[in-house]
Amino acid sequence: PPALATRPRGIPAQALSPDPADFAARLELVPALSAWPDGRQFYLAQFELCWRLLDEAEDDEGRARLLLQLAALSGSDWENTWPGSTMTRILVRAAARLLAENGPAEPRARVISRVADAEHAADRKDVAAALYLHVARDLKETLDWGRAAYNSGLLLRQLGFPEEAIAVLLIIFPSQVDDDESGGNLMETNRNYRHNAAIQISGAFEDQKDYAQAHEWLVKAREVYTFRSWCGTCAGAASERMEKELERLKKLAGL
Repeated sequence: PPALATRPRGIPAQALSPDPADFAARLELVPALSAWPDGRQFYLAQFELCWRLLDEAEDDEGRARLLLQLAALSGSDWENTWPGSTMTRILVRAAARLLAENGPAEPRARVISRVADAEHAADRKDVAAALYLHVARDLKETLDWGRAAYNSGLLLRQLGFPEEAIAVLLIIFPSQVDDDESGGNLMETNRNYRHNAAIQISGAFEDQKDYAQAHEWLVKAREVYTFRSWCGTCAGAASERMEKELERLKKLAGL
């Protein structure tokens, strides 16, 4: 990075001239380069530092620390535009290493899921599905497992593989996922893994024109794996949609 005349807020002075061999101290420079008091962001220096640190990291733990810091910096901007695309390339490169090496399961699952999110946002559903599926099959007991398992099933169905989607989604029901885990927005206050998985299985059976099974799984989504939310408006809207879908599938199934 260039010589720094002004120290960014919250960054120790020694971090600005660290020992080149001190990986941890140099890692502190990554957020420093986007925390300048006058609003400047040294993207080129930041990316150069990230590439070098990625090559210098001696283990999965070090690479994961870099990747998770990058993920925090880039936020949700995974479009194919600069600088988001450059950060995605860094994440993809390092995630490939994490896939190839044995290391702590939790950081591996987080990083691989983050890359899958990026690929999904870029509409590369086949790549995203493969990455989510890796977490779902090989990195159980991690915090990202439930979301990865659901997303892999969802994408497999969208890609035209309903049988494979059903097989993946079925592993969610006997698992330890928490249906009350916080959702991603105000209209999704809970993750509702089992409820949503049952809906997707219903859809996968409908894709195969098995309307009886599709209706049966939607009934399970309503009565067994019920929708959970502290938002009354959300629950009411979900219930209304469910009743309309059940009536539609009932007619298709001839019930």
